[in-house]
Amino acid sequence: MNRKTVLILTSALAITTAIYAQAGQDSAPQSAPAADYKLLTAMANCVDMTCLNGYREQVGNHKLARIVFYEKWVLLEHSKAAAEGLLRNLPQTETEESELMTLRDNHQGSSESKESATGLAAIYENWPQSIADGVLVFPQFLPVYIRYGLLARHDIHSDYTGNEERVCHADPSAFQAAFDRLDRKSQNELRKFVFNPEKCRAIFFSEGD
Repeated sequence: MNRKTVLILTSALAITTAIYAQAGQDSAPQSAPAADYKLLTAMANCVDMTCLNGYREQVGNHKLARIVFYEKWVLLEHSKAAAEGLLRNLPQTETEESELMTLRDNHQGSSESKESATGLAAIYENWPQSIADGVLVFPQFLPVYIRYGLLARHDIHSDYTGNEERVCHADPSAFQAAFDRLDRKSQNELRKFVFNPEKCRAIFFSEGD
């Protein structure tokens, strides 16, 4: 094999290696973008739907931004569409739950004014009641609502289970049927740490209860 052939093969190998490396980067899971607390604060402080709708296109696919948008919509109009939006955007990972848990905290980009803190606090504090009200209207979301309890137990300030009792008592048989649709591991963990579906009784309580 002459020198020219070696150089050609070496170059081809380098190009192939670079292509596979780039493909690996493209297929790797992308981390969620950081929450824009300036946007979240602005939405939380809106006093009417004209203001809130002005931020709709900026919400994008970020779960926390969607939660703030839909919860503020519920607070302004008690909209069924907004309630369904909340149920379609329940936290599903520990990262998403952590973002929701710390919504009221001071974050880079958020205003430190008392008014701004109050707006985000209202979103956080009313959210458990809003998703409970929503699932009573849209019972098809009961399984995902119940499963969320696996994450909710990490938030000692959330009144999720207090509202879950209300949901369960509203229609115990439907609640039990939805609970039974969950996988066995989830059922066992929920029964042990979060909620007793047979008695419609919370096991995990927030500090406020």
